[in-house]
Amino acid sequence: MNIYAIITLIAAIITAFLSVYALRYRRTRGALSFSGLCFAAAAYAMGYVLELNGTSIEEFRFGLYIEYLGIPFIPFFWIVFTLQITENQKFINWKTIMPLLSISCITLVLNYTNQYHNLYYKDIQLDNSGQFPVALLIKGPWYWVHIAYINVATLLGNVLLVKYLFKASKVYRNQVLIMFFGSLFPWIGHILYQIGLSPEGIDISPVVLSFSGIVYSLGLFYFRILDLVPIALEHVIDSMKGAVIITDLQKRIVNINPSGRKLLNRSHSILIGKKIDNDFNYISEIINKLFESKTEETVYLIDEANKYFQVSITEIKNRRNLKLGYAIVLHDITEQKTIENELRERETELKKINATRDKFFNIIAHDLRSPFNSLLGMSEILKDKLENQEYKELHTITKIIYEASDSGFKLLENLLDWAQVQTNRVSFEPGNVDIVSIVKEGMLYIENIAKEKHIELENNFMEQAIVFADENMIRTILRNLLSNAIKFTNRNGKIIITIQNYDSHNILVSVKDNGIGISKNRLDSLFDLDKIQSTNGTELEKGTGLGLQLCKEFVEMNKGKIWVNSKENVGSEFAFILPSVSHL
Repeated sequence: MNIYAIITLIAAIITAFLSVYALRYRRTRGALSFSGLCFAAAAYAMGYVLELNGTSIEEFRFGLYIEYLGIPFIPFFWIVFTLQITENQKFINWKTIMPLLSISCITLVLNYTNQYHNLYYKDIQLDNSGQFPVALLIKGPWYWVHIAYINVATLLGNVLLVKYLFKASKVYRNQVLIMFFGSLFPWIGHILYQIGLSPEGIDISPVVLSFSGIVYSLGLFYFRILDLVPIALEHVIDSMKGAVIITDLQKRIVNINPSGRKLLNRSHSILIGKKIDNDFNYISEIINKLFESKTEETVYLIDEANKYFQVSITEIKNRRNLKLGYAIVLHDITEQKTIENELRERETELKKINATRDKFFNIIAHDLRSPFNSLLGMSEILKDKLENQEYKELHTITKIIYEASDSGFKLLENLLDWAQVQTNRVSFEPGNVDIVSIVKEGMLYIENIAKEKHIELENNFMEQAIVFADENMIRTILRNLLSNAIKFTNRNGKIIITIQNYDSHNILVSVKDNGIGISKNRLDSLFDLDKIQSTNGTELEKGTGLGLQLCKEFVEMNKGKIWVNSKENVGSEFAFILPSVSHL
């Protein structure tokens, strides 16, 4: 066996192995056409080994029969394969497949029936002028058709590869280069043979297939050309709304879809090769956190621009479970999270409304019943006394009726005001108000009650204090605070009402008493709607529990603030501030 036969045999073995090995990836686009290409090349090489070892026309002819099991189909499989790996699969249809396959099949049939028509070979002669016998082929017309077919197909496939090379990402460029250079060896050998420059006059195309086989083996086992299919992956990630970033094991970007480029605000050429874990501010921080957590689970993260992202990182592995890189997916879910937050706020608001409603009904059921029971009971007694002309206890009875009526009226006032606030139907008309005059009116309102309990009223007023507020709301605030002070101050006690500048922007109003005070455990929840309690006064005066809540809401609506200082059995001081007109 001569040296050319040995090299060609090696090429046949390598390409046959590649054909079988590629079938492992048969579900991957391009794998079957690559397997068919390698099988056709293996048949070509094996048949040429027989031809190189032949010593007669019959042996040469037998070798040609084996060769042409593969030669006609090499251009067909080459075109299909290059169309698949260069994102031109749309051209693979019956309109293109049938003409290409027809040429290959015609070549096969004409070669096997050549003795009847000599359209492929006019004659086959034996050339013994060299170191070993060589078949001298006298070509027929279809031979040149087939040669043209091979050259056009090879050229077309390489043009597709070169064109795709410029737009492919780095992770695929090595794969494309492997296919391009692998195809050059047999093509150059074929051209040299056709122009008569091949050694010993032999066809060196199958001989140099061994070099192509080595190149393709490198591509399969090192660059894993059938592990990641660029076509499918590029189409998928480009069509995704979320940002998709493909990195290698060093976390360098090898591919990124349009949404990812928009998120990172960089062009494709600048992004490729950048390290995703340290070059992109908050995006890098998000990805680092997920890498550190050593999980592929999706998590919610928020960046400094107040945007929410749903992030996941998945390892990319080949069929042998070897890790190739990472697929990072980021979805902007800010709108979704905003809706969730709004729904959560509405749910909280609804719970508050329900709590308010329940409290409202409890107050009506409990506190409003009490004064009306007194009114009905005392009215009945008064009626009986008048009918029997028993006037001795009329003063006491009418006093009880008055107190019950007053308590019920105050409760109704607070309930109506509170209901308007809760339903956003309260009339709010702020303006310049002299709070000193309003406090004086309020003191006249409680003066008689204070005299009955022998409570001293002391004032510490400015001459004039103009605030910007709603006058009716201020009256309600002061009415409740003054009434509470009288209610919880013992006989012979003292109440001090103060009006003064709090600071350059606000006026302070305080109502201080030396009454029973408030326990520490109630002090923290005094303005809490859910913990409102109705407490009787020093002489069992009835209350609603709504007054302080109403004061708080009215003060805050007027851009003020209210607070309380109290100590049990020492007294309480309720104070609030309102914006002064002088600074507006």
